[in-house]
Amino acid sequence: MSVRFDVVPVVEVSADNFSEVWPFMLRAIKKSSFVAVDTELSGIGDKKCSSAQDIEDRYVYLREVAQTRAILSLGISCFKLKKPKSKEQEKEIKLTIKVHIYNIVVLCTENYLVEPGSLKFLVEHGFNFNKQYGQGVPYTKGCDEGSNDNLIPSVRNLFNELILAGNPLVLHNGLVDLVFLYENFYNKLPDKLQVFTSDLYDMFPAGIFDTKFVAMYTVGEPASYLLYIFKKSQRNNLQCQQIGGKHVCVEFPREALLSGYVEELNCETRDHKESVHRETPMVCKKFKDYGFCPHKRSCRLSHDVNDVLDMEWKVKDAKRLKRKRKHLTSSGSSECKVDSECYNDPSTTKDYEKLAACTAQNNHVTVDTTQGSQVSQKNRDCGHRAGFDAFMTGYCMATYLLQLGKRNEDKQLTLSSLGELANRICLSHKAIPLLIAQSQFSHPSASHTQKIKRLRERVLPSVRQ
Repeated sequence: MSVRFDVVPVVEVSADNFSEVWPFMLRAIKKSSFVAVDTELSGIGDKKCSSAQDIEDRYVYLREVAQTRAILSLGISCFKLKKPKSKEQEKEIKLTIKVHIYNIVVLCTENYLVEPGSLKFLVEHGFNFNKQYGQGVPYTKGCDEGSNDNLIPSVRNLFNELILAGNPLVLHNGLVDLVFLYENFYNKLPDKLQVFTSDLYDMFPAGIFDTKFVAMYTVGEPASYLLYIFKKSQRNNLQCQQIGGKHVCVEFPREALLSGYVEELNCETRDHKESVHRETPMVCKKFKDYGFCPHKRSCRLSHDVNDVLDMEWKVKDAKRLKRKRKHLTSSGSSECKVDSECYNDPSTTKDYEKLAACTAQNNHVTVDTTQGSQVSQKNRDCGHRAGFDAFMTGYCMATYLLQLGKRNEDKQLTLSSLGELANRICLSHKAIPLLIAQSQFSHPSASHTQKIKRLRERVLPSVRQ
């Protein structure tokens, strides 16, 4: 159990070990408080069409994309919120989570489109296509009505179990994931968006949570891409623990029988003291704001989210020092002393103010491009893998829950206390989210109604146990 963790253990799942890992995944899903999910895809189509202003047009296009492309890997991260001990209940400052993480390589058995840009992106981030085509867990798209495979281990049945468990579902920027998950592992997508959202509302009655929506509209982060909000959540959580505030502790239980399939992914973070004493490389503004740079190969600036956060913290410190100097000046004091919060960084106050002004003008900071590129290379281990991205998503949700949630009568936190944030999916280029709900004008599809009834009547033997 730790606030700070430098590696994250992910169980790598393929056709070779799927049956062996199956009971562990089912148990983790069944016992979880919520489940975070992420996917890697063979393509996402034209971004302009998938960001159409008319939401119905946007859905129709995404439906076509999901029908013609495929899921390449599925990440499932199961989070169990542990009941606090009596002393911790009194303070209500710590939330302990137990996490099981699975990265499942899958292979669609039907023909599907692949987009060179998407494949190139995945290769650059370490995706193994030899493993995917050679050892991917096979699945067939669309409806499984009349199939007799509902009692055997399969990706489709794993998704069915996720629905039957009744847990809240957590995603990041989740519309595309939801469309692909439905089409690939559940049923043929409905023609209308309102029918689709009605089906989702019935499939996940405990709610669907989107961390991008929470980051943008509730927390008010300056950027909302997943790696940024995860690394910032890590840092803030560590700082809160150091000053005796609310913080999340993480446990990664190890299953001895699965030890041969576990890959440990680098996940180091820096605390405030480490950051303020470290020279900050020049940061690419495009990467800082959006998490990507179209000129990454030729851009000599840093594409490391740690450098982005270092810069933010230094600017924050600079503003705090400026306010303190102004207050001391107005109160008649002739001397400005730096308090312990500022960690006595060797840089002068002028340097900090210059840094703040420089950032405010959308310029860059001091220069060490070699150091920045080295850190950026090291940081690649951390993202764009479905299992790890699912963990990052769930971890962010846990930190948001601790900060925003309300404890029940038993002093426990649950996502139900964040009901106002449930079923709101972030929409790019839109000021309002997509609401997952039923209304008098929309009803679940007939195919979903039949399937969900069949699933709930036919509980797998492993779940009964």
